[in-house]
Amino acid sequence: LPISQADYASTRYKSSPYMTATILWLKNRRLQEFSVAPTPTSRTVSVGSGTNFTVTITPLAGMTNVVNLSVSGLPPGATASFNHSSVNLGALQFVSTNVSLNISTSSSTPSGNYTVTIKGVSGSVTQSDTVILAVIPNLTGIFKLQNEASGLVLNNQGSLTNGSAITQWTATTTSSNLDWQFFATSNGYYQINSCTSAKDAVVQGASTANGAGIVQWSFGSSGDDQWLPQSNSDGSFTFFNLHSGLVLEAGVFK
Repeated sequence: LPISQADYASTRYKSSPYMTATILWLKNRRLQEFSVAPTPTSRTVSVGSGTNFTVTITPLAGMTNVVNLSVSGLPPGATASFNHSSVNLGALQFVSTNVSLNISTSSSTPSGNYTVTIKGVSGSVTQSDTVILAVIPNLTGIFKLQNEASGLVLNNQGSLTNGSAITQWTATTTSSNLDWQFFATSNGYYQINSCTSAKDAVVQGASTANGAGIVQWSFGSSGDDQWLPQSNSDGSFTFFNLHSGLVLEAGVFK
């Protein structure tokens, strides 16, 4: 109100009806505010697979209107759906609510990083935020993992037991010790599974420290046996461990 009085005194408005209309407009506009906040800020998904984001809708200053949600910026061949595309904030008693956004890609979706915009609209008010959708090639299958620096490939040394060290070795075409099968888990992560032992490449002791060893172990629940491939500009991949967030050292797939 003091600001309104100052505006009126400065002759910005010539009469009180203008001032009253302005105050009512500002009050009404304030009561229409809300926020749109997606988490996480990025997801990685392999071609042909899907992933999800959580979108938090929060009323501000007592807003009670309906917010309609939409998505734009999807890559070709991808689709998106909300578990609730409209949210009635008046039914929430002024607290926030979470909506699930599911994004699916198809076999025709190109690899790449895409900025996806999540928008909420209520009357004349629009709020939005963005997330990054990283689409990588579908790596499901059997491969050799070659270190770009050494030219050697991942080797389970022919062992069938948990805890055996994984090393690098000269690439040959005659030994299954050098063959690894990728099994998709979720959100772009994979098990890297030895074709000799049927055990996964894992971080030894579920360590989160630099320099920890890589061994083979039966698939578990700690996340140290799941790897996220990130595309590099030369066509190779760097693998990030789900549990530690660190990379398979100089580990690149070609």
